[in-house]
Amino acid sequence: MTDICDVTAIHNPCAFVSRNPDKIYVGSQPNDLKPYHWIQRQFSFAGGKYLEWYDSLPDGDRVELSAGILGGRRPVILRALGMISGMVTDPNLARKTLGLEVTVNMAAVNYVAYTGFGKEGVVTGAPLHSEFRAYSNMTNLYFWHK
Repeated sequence: MTDICDVTAIHNPCAFVSRNPDKIYVGSQPNDLKPYHWIQRQFSFAGGKYLEWYDSLPDGDRVELSAGILGGRRPVILRALGMISGMVTDPNLARKTLGLEVTVNMAAVNYVAYTGFGKEGVVTGAPLHSEFRAYSNMTNLYFWHK
């Protein structure tokens, strides 16, 4: 799955994904997940166990993943989407309990990918995709992340 506005397919990723069928394939941003004020705000919107998980991470421990590219074999994606759905519909989300709009998609993708699949279970970066907003002309990538 890709963000139709921010991602262009260059090559069919199926053979690439088949090499590691139990992993999740996710886009990423060119910065650390923590400390990063924008994603920290998303986790504060979620609150509870999600914010506790984010706060427990060491600075610079992992890259920020992007919801713009999300893929894998069918069982992996179904599992990931179920977990993402569970988070975004969690009635205990901090903003939801206040009656506010819930905007936690990027927090959900990071939380689910890292807690559900572990750092070793996440495939991101080249050759899966270009650096976000780097406008690469590399032809060996599967996706160009605008």
